[in-house]
Amino acid sequence: LTAPKRRPRFDDYMNSLQRFTKVISISEESGEALQSHWKANQRASTKSLKFLPWPTEFPSIQETPPLSLTPEVLTISTLEQRKNHLTLFKACERLWEKKINFKLRVVGKKCPYWGDHVIREITRLQKNGYPILWESQINDEQLHQAYLHCTFTAYPSLIEGFGLPIIESLSHHRPVLCSDRGAIAETARNGGCLTLDVSSVDKIEEGLNTLLTNRSTYERLREEIRNITFSDWKNYSVSFLEILRS
Repeated sequence: LTAPKRRPRFDDYMNSLQRFTKVISISEESGEALQSHWKANQRASTKSLKFLPWPTEFPSIQETPPLSLTPEVLTISTLEQRKNHLTLFKACERLWEKKINFKLRVVGKKCPYWGDHVIREITRLQKNGYPILWESQINDEQLHQAYLHCTFTAYPSLIEGFGLPIIESLSHHRPVLCSDRGAIAETARNGGCLTLDVSSVDKIEEGLNTLLTNRSTYERLREEIRNITFSDWKNYSVSFLEILRS
């Protein structure tokens, strides 16, 4: 799932982390993966490995209802293979063929490796008259407005170190459709997320349909979001310094 030119130096990077006195991981999954790599390469480390998840840039958004009369699904990520756009698009196309009314807004920079596959599929769907929009880059205020304008977000990535768009979406009181595995499931475990097997077109289609048509499920997830406490960068820096001083 990674561009071939990025692979040769990856082991060097992972092994170089073993030289540090302390390593701070953004998720338990990432920390466990790092330790497994060290062990597999006979570099078992006694160094301090701590877990500190990222905060959100939007910790104190006041809850607002979706602004669009037509439901809008927002997906934000770079256009690369592991982000799994093509599976999401297939699921959306099935729902559009069934006359389920919604728009899909795709935001993300095209990566040199694999990105063209995503763009070609977006172009095909647009030519067939389906309501899909792609924007390569937006600024911080436009990002904020994109979250507020959508009905919910879809984050079908297959593998992540954390999954920051999940936290960003939740902090805007927008439910998230995402994976039920790995670091993504960690980030989603406080609530507000419909987690499923994102490798399956059928499962994504089912999940999208649920969030688009089942009001009780949608409102249940929004209620879960109201009970989440979001960290900000000030709190994060305090925890970061505590780890450094320990």
